[in-house]
Formats: sequence, structure tokens, C-alpha cells
Amino acid sequence: PATSPATTRAPDFSTSFRAAKEQAVAEWEREYVRALLDAHAGNLSKAARAVRMDRNHLREMAVRHKLRSDDT
Repeated sequence: PATSPATTRAPDFSTSFRAAKEQAVAEWEREYVRALLDAHAGNLSKAARAVRMDRNHLREMAVRHKLRSDDT
């Protein structure tokens, strides 16, 4: 599958390595989940199957990143 190139930013040295890494991972995860849901027209079951992920875990990630409400 085609992937978009990673955006490169200057590191923020005003925060710890751990905090910077957590932020980078969270941003990557949010974009991954957003693109995955877009590719499957928002269908959690199809999206989860496509990447061999438990549907509930994908739903939790989508809720965490405010890509989906908690009532689904």
C-alpha cells in the first residue's frame, strides 16, 4: 500500500525525550486511524479487519483521538 512521506519537523528540546516521543506517536496514530477510517468509509468492522486489529481497540483509538463519538 502507498504511504505518505513523513513530515519532518525540528525537534522541540523544551520538553523531555519521552514527552516528545509520546506526542509524535500520538500524532502518527491519529493520522493512521483517520486514514484507515476514511479508506473504509468510517466502517469500523471493515477497517479493523483490513489491518487485523480488534474492532473494539480501533473504536477506542478513534474515540481517544476524537475521530468518533463514544456511543458507537
